[in-house]
Amino acid sequence: MTVHQLRIFEVVSKHLNITRAAAELHISQPSVYQQIKSLEESCGFRVYRKVGRGIELTLEGQKLRAEAWEILDKIERLERKFEATRGSPVTGSLIVGGSHVPSKSVLPTCLAAFKQNHPLVQITLQTRSSRSIERSVINSALEIAIVTHPSRSPRLHYLPFGQERVVLFVSAQHPVARKKDLSLEDIAAVPLIIHRGIHRGTGESTLNVLKSIEDLGWAPTILMECSSGEAVKTGVMEGGGIGILMQAHLENEIRKREVKILKITGLDEMWVSSFVLYQKNKTLSENARMFLDMLKAMDTNSRTR
Repeated sequence: MTVHQLRIFEVVSKHLNITRAAAELHISQPSVYQQIKSLEESCGFRVYRKVGRGIELTLEGQKLRAEAWEILDKIERLERKFEATRGSPVTGSLIVGGSHVPSKSVLPTCLAAFKQNHPLVQITLQTRSSRSIERSVINSALEIAIVTHPSRSPRLHYLPFGQERVVLFVSAQHPVARKKDLSLEDIAAVPLIIHRGIHRGTGESTLNVLKSIEDLGWAPTILMECSSGEAVKTGVMEGGGIGILMQAHLENEIRKREVKILKITGLDEMWVSSFVLYQKNKTLSENARMFLDMLKAMDTNSRTR
């Protein structure tokens, strides 16, 4: 459970409408669904149910909202306290880096919250691969960033910050997409499309899938190893086989119903951790330090739940 998820849950609770909540948060509807689902999995209960064309909170959801409000209120008061100690309004710029998935999932909400408290700060988000972002931080082109696949450079600090779900998916036109109950035997016969180099990207999750298939006595078929998530999606959309990616990569395709996320009996859910990173032995600018303090406060409060 993260503060990011609680913020999204609070907005959904206020509107009781996913579309309006997504509009206020400036993120896509699939992202809202994904974060609420992750919150429910952490809590072990449903937080809302459908009623006609709308939704309503469950009894457990109502209790969670009250507790979530207390946490978010404390964070808001903490942010106001920081603001009060500075006196005059904060100006200047804040340039934040993000690998592709955090730039879609968590950074828009985090940056929006920072902008709300510091409206005069000019914010820029740079999105590239994890390795490219790390190099920019090491070279001082960026001060702070969030990535999903750190190299663990000794020159950088790495702070855990949330998780991203890894999924298996196929084109909506693939025969496997029409099956409701899938087993490992079912997917063992379908070729896989993965990132090039299983030590990178969703590598650990990919290895888990391959090992699960091998444990059944099957030899997994790797149809294609791609250099990017976009290439994996293209291969899958052409009907080539089953892809393995973080779900945030697939928001547009899920919304358009172009892909089907596979639920496979006997295969545990897979997650990849995100990390905040910044240089060691270097003083952050005031804006970067305030952004880091906000991220730390969000993570600390989520861990107390």
